[in-house]
Amino acid sequence: MRKRFKSFVIRLNYLRFRPRRLTLKGVKPVHTHQFNFQYFWIYGSVEPKQGRSFFYEFSHLDASCFNKYLSLLSQEFPNEVLIILIDNAPIHTSQEVEVPDNIILFFQPPYCPEVNAIERFWEYLKQDLAWELFESLDSLRAKTDKNLNSLSNAIVGSLTGWSWILQSLCMSGL
Repeated sequence: MRKRFKSFVIRLNYLRFRPRRLTLKGVKPVHTHQFNFQYFWIYGSVEPKQGRSFFYEFSHLDASCFNKYLSLLSQEFPNEVLIILIDNAPIHTSQEVEVPDNIILFFQPPYCPEVNAIERFWEYLKQDLAWELFESLDSLRAKTDKNLNSLSNAIVGSLTGWSWILQSLCMSGL
């Protein structure tokens, strides 16, 4: 059985995320600055139709980590053929990438992040981290893990299952 997953990575650092805030005209939002820049990467895939997801944390972004992620994803869904929609980032197109037998990489058009449903998921994940000051990378990691583990298939599906995506999956028989 073929399943279509949307896949992408996100870098999380404990520099404060600062999305827009409403204030009086000419008044900037007040916040504490944090200048220590440490980070980790979360590799993730979501399946919009059923809301299933798979995430794994890595310390960096390169072809060897991407290979490890694909291997772990393949082991998580061993009896399914996974079609993974990804962008054309250098790590995805590297000659070093080894794709497991049950995974098919499907590259999205350049400069079209809006076609990859996981982008909306990453926005949702970062929304809860916005304006929060983390004491360490471990506290950011703990909060991120808590948020990822609390997500139900229904929430993931509602974030990533846009009608045009579900319709195209249905029409293609996936």
